[in-house]
Amino acid sequence: MGDICLPSKLAALAAEVEEEGIAFYGVLSKRAAIGNNVNRIFLTLSEQEKAHRKTFLKIAEALKQDETTYEFPVNVGNLLQISIDKLKRTLFALNTVDSGPIDMKKSLAIAIRTEAESVKAYTAMEEKFPDKFTQMLEKIIAEENKHLDTLLKVKDRLDL
Repeated sequence: MGDICLPSKLAALAAEVEEEGIAFYGVLSKRAAIGNNVNRIFLTLSEQEKAHRKTFLKIAEALKQDETTYEFPVNVGNLLQISIDKLKRTLFALNTVDSGPIDMKKSLAIAIRTEAESVKAYTAMEEKFPDKFTQMLEKIIAEENKHLDTLLKVKDRLDL
């Protein structure tokens, strides 16, 4: 069973996922005790999430006037909300413990899962959203796939 939603709501949820990603990668860039190169990777991912958030906010604003609901092949809203909740819980845990090294294996697993879920959700959105947003969504999907590849390489390099 799919998901019936207003596209503007989904775009706003996607912007929130990206906002949590900015904070998550920002914390990892500051607290990862595994070398400057990996820290820079997390900082770059955080910066790219900022651009994605900005794009989704533009899409949400443009779609606010359209009250048409669409049926999506997957539960896009649920996927996005789960990602938001997971990132918020992780950030809370990271921000409430001491400022020492973090559990990189767990953090990478969360990041990899979130990026994979984002690709799935954004692909479903791209298939149903008005054509004028296709190019923007395709660009974000391609970048999210690159994020996923980067995180998998970091995981392999760190042998986690």
